[in-house]
Amino acid sequence: MKPKFQMIAKMRINGGDKAHAVYTGGFAFVVDGKEIMFDWDASGTHKQEDGTWLYESGYGAFFNDFELSDCYDEQLKKKDIEPCAINAYLLHKVSEITEFFVEVLDKDGNELSVTIDLLEVYFIDRTSNEKFDVRKEVLNKYNQMNKYSAIM
Repeated sequence: MKPKFQMIAKMRINGGDKAHAVYTGGFAFVVDGKEIMFDWDASGTHKQEDGTWLYESGYGAFFNDFELSDCYDEQLKKKDIEPCAINAYLLHKVSEITEFFVEVLDKDGNELSVTIDLLEVYFIDRTSNEKFDVRKEVLNKYNQMNKYSAIM
């Protein structure tokens, strides 16, 4: 059985003034030198009053599920990473974020070209309710690389 936990991410979408729908999911974090890919089957991204967007895993439109999806299990096993060992505590020790997939659509369903700034990312263990913050320097590094790759 996989651990039950969730990820919360507050982000600013640059160039997303016309954003109507935001789909978030598909992540890769480097922890202890290994890239760990992960996602949830249930999640949502919502616009906040301050204009930022909040991603919250575990809560879906039709069901809630706080266990990681099995979509990356085979790839993880090839890297000698046991999917059941991935938890909130492990992921908060990230040294680099290599993937944080966000798709932004306008009201007509057209994809918008945007970059994102991760303002805050943390994990919550659903058993103990303990919160584990991702360090600001990791977020800042991702934000800088994301801007650079968007320019190229």
